[in-house]
Amino acid sequence: MSGHTRYYNNNTPNGDPTNAGAYRNYMTCRWREGDPLTYGGGGIGGTEPTCYIYPGEPGTYWSEGCLDPACTVSNTPGFGRGLVTATGPFRMEPGQTETVTFAIVWARGSSNLDSVERLRGAARVVHTAYLGGRYDPQAPVVPAPAPPPSQFGLGVSPSPFTSSTTVRYDVPEGAGTFRVSVYDALGRRVAVLADGVQAPGAYEATLNGATLAPGVYVVRLETRTASTARVIVRVR
Repeated sequence: MSGHTRYYNNNTPNGDPTNAGAYRNYMTCRWREGDPLTYGGGGIGGTEPTCYIYPGEPGTYWSEGCLDPACTVSNTPGFGRGLVTATGPFRMEPGQTETVTFAIVWARGSSNLDSVERLRGAARVVHTAYLGGRYDPQAPVVPAPAPPPSQFGLGVSPSPFTSSTTVRYDVPEGAGTFRVSVYDALGRRVAVLADGVQAPGAYEATLNGATLAPGVYVVRLETRTASTARVIVRVR
């Protein structure tokens, strides 16, 4: 992400874009009429150019609820209209292809601060899914080859699943205490399939999906020295 800003539901210089040039300005760290996005206040008219509006934690400067260092000024609730997130600039030659992967992560808690914490947990789950190669629930499932029992490994099949799925894991030499857990998209642990010490070898455990809502989950195996995870999807 090379830029992130917003515009307002009005016809001011930082209001609704009305043409292609205005949209491009918003994508390049500028307001509708070309004024630079600046740090502090409402993001316009300052002296320090920036490409990211309201980067502060809720309740700290600079955020929607804290427009000045003393946090005496805040935005009017509901005044904003649109968000603009951009990446670039970049150039593509004729015939060239590029793959862009992005995630829109959403979470809601009991308050604005709790929502931020829940959002961070959901973002960690998505990041883990991406690193594990399973960020698209609709992608075809390609079973990974079973590693030798002496190696650290974790596999889940089938996925997507409905009623249950089988988790296969390997306990290496010297693993000591380990745990196989399942987490939901908010980072909450919803099941523990194994916990303690087992002799080196290959094991299986069944995850019962009857108590799980449809959605994306992460199965994580953790030892004292390493961890690995697999993303799974429960469907109706």
